[in-house]
Amino acid sequence: MPEPPKSDGAKPLRPALFLDRDDTLVSDEGYVGDPSRIRPLSCAAGAVRAARAGGFALYLVTNQSGIGRGFYTMDDAVACNRRLEELLFGPGRRGFDGVCIAPERPDEPSRYRKPSPAYLLERIAEDSLDPALCFMIGDKVSDLLCGIDAGVHPMLVARGASGSPRPDAAAFAAERGVPVFRDVAAAVESAVSTALLSRARAGDEGALAQLCESCRKSVCAYLSGSGLVSQDEAEDVFMDAFLRARRAILSYQGGASFATWLTAIARNLALDRRRTDANRPVLALDADTGSAGSASEPSLARDFAFPAPSEAPVPGEDMDEEARNAIVRNALLELPGKTREALVMYHLRDKSYAEISKVLGIPIGTVMSRIHNGRKALARRLGPHLRDFGFG
Repeated sequence: MPEPPKSDGAKPLRPALFLDRDDTLVSDEGYVGDPSRIRPLSCAAGAVRAARAGGFALYLVTNQSGIGRGFYTMDDAVACNRRLEELLFGPGRRGFDGVCIAPERPDEPSRYRKPSPAYLLERIAEDSLDPALCFMIGDKVSDLLCGIDAGVHPMLVARGASGSPRPDAAAFAAERGVPVFRDVAAAVESAVSTALLSRARAGDEGALAQLCESCRKSVCAYLSGSGLVSQDEAEDVFMDAFLRARRAILSYQGGASFATWLTAIARNLALDRRRTDANRPVLALDADTGSAGSASEPSLARDFAFPAPSEAPVPGEDMDEEARNAIVRNALLELPGKTREALVMYHLRDKSYAEISKVLGIPIGTVMSRIHNGRKALARRLGPHLRDFGFG
């Protein structure tokens, strides 16, 4: 195994993504040798462009045993990959820094067929890549083994557009502690954040600012949506959290995502702000949270799983989504603050139990209990309005 490359002091080592093709970037349609059958997944173009914007080198690493089986030629496979580049990066553009096609059948000797790490090791050594910021993204066990044996970060993604990983790959990932993502876009987002965090910890304030800015919208929405502060105050608290993160960045251990860590800092600052103002009134959820017609905010009624009114009109009522949202908002404000906070994070901010646990500093079981009891309490408060939500 070659030693990791050393920077010459003038050119820093680059981060890189090594990407599987079939069911990672494109729909796997069997043995494909016809470029017209290349169909990128809906998230693929945005993912690779985000990686490129983040300064990543991009490599395509694909096993194509259809060549060895005689179904199509190496030239056909090359043409398919060039078609993929056009679809992802634009006509005439060559978006990948390198492409590796392994044509052998699984039963044939091969230098580059995954899970062999040979291609990754060669590119790391020859292209001044930083192994600590290189990632192998794919949907199969062979992709994960390739990344592990190359000494880079393996990332498992769901199989194609299915939304679920292959069972054998999921079991392997669980056993080896490999992170699993819903698609290549989510994996790339995580890789870019990791690279930015590495630069931030090395003293690059621009990288830290970029990392924090990527979290600004969700953090502010959480702060105001959970009633901790008003929408205007949320921006101030976020800026305080950014300054706190800048001072504490070296203490960040990576046990939670950066977004979760920053949210926890912002929450604590918001709570401190409330404690120092004994006269602060109980804050309402911002009026525009979940308002109808907003492309960026969720619908309160919809995200709390209350169906829209049935097609048969409710006698004496003509309630639109905005009105239903107002009812849910008011019912939320009647709940205890801790309960409301957990409900908002889970239902409106799509936080997992584990993420909520880290932000609030409470056991996962307590999080689940608060959400369960909160939903029951919310349903009781909405009792007089159940017909407005389509219940008989």
